[in-house]
Amino acid sequence: MGNTVDRERQETCEQFGFIGELEGIAEDADPRTAARLRALVRKRVACLAPVRVSVTAQLLEVTTPTVRAWLDRGVLTEAEGDSSSRRVDPRSLHAVMGLVRELRAAGAKPGNLVDQLWDRLADQALLDRSDLRESLARVRGGDVVEL
Repeated sequence: MGNTVDRERQETCEQFGFIGELEGIAEDADPRTAARLRALVRKRVACLAPVRVSVTAQLLEVTTPTVRAWLDRGVLTEAEGDSSSRRVDPRSLHAVMGLVRELRAAGAKPGNLVDQLWDRLADQALLDRSDLRESLARVRGGDVVEL
């Protein structure tokens, strides 16, 4: 069994490493190329198999109990399927990996990382709403209605 887990860990780490490389290139690319690269990243992540909790912990540099707690709190999404063990949805893992990287770069402490993650995820959910994006665009364009 250890062989299968080790192989899965190596494959998953390689896949996310490749995805990270594409994202790094997208950061330096012109907007059109960056958009195409980000679309490729989304497709690649969507094709990944669900990720074991232990592999997720390694990728996020946290403990397995932390990953389980994040699954229970909804910070990470559990993958659907018939696996006898819990697995993490790769799209959820990808999103959280980016946020964890940003928060650590900004000096986040491990003890309150989950609270900061939760806040960022909630903010992103709001920003993903089309009605809010439309309203913000109108405000930025000077189309403000005084109450």
